[in-house]
Amino acid sequence: MDTMFLTHGYMMSHIYLVMNLHVYGIKFKNRIYLSKNNLFLDKKHLNIFKTIYYYILIMEISKDDYTKILNMIRSLIKDLSYEFEARICSKNFSESANMDYYKFENILNNLIFSKEKGGYGFTNYQLETTLDIKVNDYRLSILDKDSVKLYWLKGELSDDIKYKFIQKKNNSKIDLDEYNVRLSLSKEDKLDNKKISEIINLLNNDKINKTYRLKNRYLIETPDKMFRFDLTSIKMTNSTSFKKSNVFKQNVKYEVELEYIGGKHDEKSIFEQLFKNINILLTLYYDNQVLITNN
Repeated sequence: MDTMFLTHGYMMSHIYLVMNLHVYGIKFKNRIYLSKNNLFLDKKHLNIFKTIYYYILIMEISKDDYTKILNMIRSLIKDLSYEFEARICSKNFSESANMDYYKFENILNNLIFSKEKGGYGFTNYQLETTLDIKVNDYRLSILDKDSVKLYWLKGELSDDIKYKFIQKKNNSKIDLDEYNVRLSLSKEDKLDNKKISEIINLLNNDKINKTYRLKNRYLIETPDKMFRFDLTSIKMTNSTSFKKSNVFKQNVKYEVELEYIGGKHDEKSIFEQLFKNINILLTLYYDNQVLITNN
């Protein structure tokens, strides 16, 4: 599929699929803006546009959300230590969207299969295994499969285990209610040695409950290396220790996220690619080229 991007300044929040072209623009109220000729259409002329070009796919955000998203992106550009993510959530945004194995595999295969096989051809990907242990507001991440095995055998941290301590602070979030998509901007706080010692004591205390999340994650980069799709299968449980948790025997849940990894870019490029990839994610999740809003 050939792809074309038509934009006008920062006027971008609607996504159009016109025949074999992806065309991106924005619609405020009843007017649709396409930047190639600074064209706009009202509702009356939209029907003519549909007739001429056969098919249009529109993704809509409000002016208020549009402004908030740009402010998020500007904060990101000023400080690239921020994590900028998008995820599909449940209708009340209390958790990630419900997803079974078949939907998960469909999204994965469509992203990594070649264009000749009907996929997007995102061939730069890898699989990683991690174990997250959460106690209070802190998280210990065991960073690879061998380290997870060693931690299970030893029951404590050691020099031959790869790990890091994390305390994540959410700076802002925006919920796109029409599509159940949450955008978030967060940062990992640095922990001093005293705080790390306190966390280790909590982890080693077999009377304190912890949350264990065993994750197998596909990390799939977009060709422009600006964004990454993270597709994760998760086994999760609460227990006082890793061995007692039986986390390996828990049912699997699935999550899909989109994360910015692109370093220094201008806000227009980040915005365009963000919504291009959100559109990809939504159409694969709903298995439908027509995005139907909750409204």
